[in-house]
Amino acid sequence: MFVDWEYAVRAWQTLPTGEDFDREAERVGPAFEAWKKANGQPDVATLSALTGKDADLVRQGYDLERVYWMWQEVYRNWGAGRGLVSPAEPWNQSTRCGLIEATNIFTGQCNDMPDWRTEKGRARDDKKMADFLAKQAKKAATN
Repeated sequence: MFVDWEYAVRAWQTLPTGEDFDREAERVGPAFEAWKKANGQPDVATLSALTGKDADLVRQGYDLERVYWMWQEVYRNWGAGRGLVSPAEPWNQSTRCGLIEATNIFTGQCNDMPDWRTEKGRARDDKKMADFLAKQAKKAATN
């Protein structure tokens, strides 16, 4: 799935914010996108054999794209688990970890995800948490 597993894990562990991810994507993305435009959708075997001045950037662009795809899957699982347990669980403070740990192929951990959410996604998550807490407070006040 990845050309360079160590790079993929390093991206997961050392790009904690969306801004960090975007900077890395700006570094590796142009070479990867140019290669795809010229050669079509790459595969691991083709990229492993690639040589030339931009070969590392192309491989890293491929891997970074796949790391992001995996992050999206973990993010969906965090949202699903959060809905089952408590919408008030903040980012990286999950208590329902089975699905997240199973999906997080980089570390197998539950609460070590980079926060690559967009501003819109973060606002949606925060609103869901605030709405849940407001409902809980209202419910407690009426009991």
